[in-house]
Amino acid sequence: MGAGIWHPETAVARQIRAAILEDPDKWEKVMKSVAFSRHGFSLDGESLKRPPAGVDGDHPLIEDLKRKDFIAVADLTEKEACAADFVKQFADRCKSMSSFVEFLSRAMGQPF
Repeated sequence: MGAGIWHPETAVARQIRAAILEDPDKWEKVMKSVAFSRHGFSLDGESLKRPPAGVDGDHPLIEDLKRKDFIAVADLTEKEACAADFVKQFADRCKSMSSFVEFLSRAMGQPF
């Protein structure tokens, strides 16, 4: 399962990067949250080979800033997907991604 934005337009990717640069502590808090890691989420997708224009290649968050895709994914096993409580478990995982989706939404100027 996943959450986030895949292949955003260049302007949108710049907005997200700017939000990370403006509030790196909030971004790191989201990325290191118990809710994020408890369900096995990790960032996935393509990244730039070099730092984006205007970003120092030594920035502590350079790998996140080089992202082309801002998606978090977690694998589900067949057993999990077929479990009687799947809908509840899926909803819990969706809820655990809310701070990530909120960060991206606000970065893009969208309501959350």
